[in-house]
Amino acid sequence: MSNILVLQSGLPFSVFTTAPFNPILDRNGNVIGLQAGSGDFNADGYAYDLPNAPAAGVVHTGSRSNFLRICSRIRFPRPYTRTTGQSGPEHLHWSRLANINTEFAKVVKWERFSVEFRADVFNLFNRVNLTQPDGDLSSSLFGQSTSQNLPRSCSLASPRVLTTGERLDSQPLGPQFALRLPHAGGDGRVRRGFALLWKAVVRTEHPLSI
Repeated sequence: MSNILVLQSGLPFSVFTTAPFNPILDRNGNVIGLQAGSGDFNADGYAYDLPNAPAAGVVHTGSRSNFLRICSRIRFPRPYTRTTGQSGPEHLHWSRLANINTEFAKVVKWERFSVEFRADVFNLFNRVNLTQPDGDLSSSLFGQSTSQNLPRSCSLASPRVLTTGERLDSQPLGPQFALRLPHAGGDGRVRRGFALLWKAVVRTEHPLSI
């Protein structure tokens, strides 16, 4: 039995807006403000403008629970008209990743034969590791993660039979099973799912002369 443990802090991401410039004009056509939902704060004709940084302690990131619901846009103030937001790129972090992959292997020997049984389990505890949240202020899913990485799956390999003089990396023709267990749906919520996959593994044996 062997294990691989992966622990990763949340990766940085940016909050921005792809909405077009939508100003408030006075009777003379002068820009005196921005309409609600307006983007392109500096009015340069390009999207992906950054807002101002939220007040300290208002926005919490790094935990999965922070990204399973819509974040309030009003926490990210708009900069003054024709200015650039001072929040800066990649100033927030999405949820942390934790994952354990396990391999179970057993070799049974009988005279000149050895039979190896092997099973691999990925994301052993089926922890929901969310993907990057939507950082676009103009999106209806702003601040929310809608999918996950690394759902739990199990791979059961067909027995491998070796005899004296054979290469260790040879395998006979045989089936391989993959069992997919509960995973997260498109809305980020954990859904119960079950699927059994079958894949034929074709390997040839090349005995070595001794």
